[in-house]
Amino acid sequence: MKRQIIMTTAVFLLSGAAYAQSSSRLSKVTNGQQSYSFEYNKAGQLAKTAFQFTYSDETPETFTDVYTYASDKIEQVHSEGNSSLDDVRTAVLADGRISEETIVMGLDKNAGREDVCHFHCTYNDFNELVKVETDRANGTEREIYELTWTDGGPSHIRMYKEGVQVGEIYITYNTSIANPYVVMLGNPLSHIFGYENIVPYGQFLGNYYGAPVKYAPETVEYRVVEPNLFHWAAADNYRMFYVKNENGEVERFTQMSAEQTTFNAEWVKVTTGIASHNYDGTSSATYYNMNGVPQTAPRKGLNIVRMSDGSVRKVLK
Repeated sequence: MKRQIIMTTAVFLLSGAAYAQSSSRLSKVTNGQQSYSFEYNKAGQLAKTAFQFTYSDETPETFTDVYTYASDKIEQVHSEGNSSLDDVRTAVLADGRISEETIVMGLDKNAGREDVCHFHCTYNDFNELVKVETDRANGTEREIYELTWTDGGPSHIRMYKEGVQVGEIYITYNTSIANPYVVMLGNPLSHIFGYENIVPYGQFLGNYYGAPVKYAPETVEYRVVEPNLFHWAAADNYRMFYVKNENGEVERFTQMSAEQTTFNAEWVKVTTGIASHNYDGTSSATYYNMNGVPQTAPRKGLNIVRMSDGSVRKVLK
């Protein structure tokens, strides 16, 4: 199963003012015959990704994913090549985090039906994702993943099929690599939520699966219990190496496994934040929770308020 990486942009606000700040946003990742490009909306959310690959003497093929965000759901539309059939991933939000997701694939021409995959998420009191139950291929394949968190990330994932444990995944992290975009690309949750080349990068970047993964992975180890049922083998184990440029940005990262794969990262400078504004609760405004998820109105607790003139405040209700 292939893994992919993506990040999020955070807007840091202190009461009474929004501070302008310059940061870098991931724009492209390349590796020989492969390239990933990333586009963002005005709120800094991931709006579109394009994955292009070329085999030696063939026409390049492109997979694209387009994201639409609302207060109660996220829709991800996945398109492959010149196909007129799209795959649609819909995440249902509750209190700013994903409670469940459904993927509806394009019509299967051979079987004459749609392929559906469903995910149900369970969180602990620390907002950490601790269990994911999946139904794949219209309920014919059921899996459960149990996650143990250590120091800001899932360090141990147990996988079960039809109630029987089939394997385990152990993850360690490089605590010097906390860039949210790099974390997005290597997010270990892709082992669970990646499905048929549909990886929820926008959901990773926006921290919609509860508590965010803080650091980029350093090692991933697969321990097989049932070889015919587990998706990975010991030969898939890998270690990540990161190289930063003079600005502290990761400019290159290498996955060392049975084969060595190196990617180059390209960054673009962006400026975020607006001058201070006195909020009186009467002007036209849009509301967000502390994870940046849009709300229809302020909710109890701390809210982010973006006024019609573009200014931003934190407001306690």
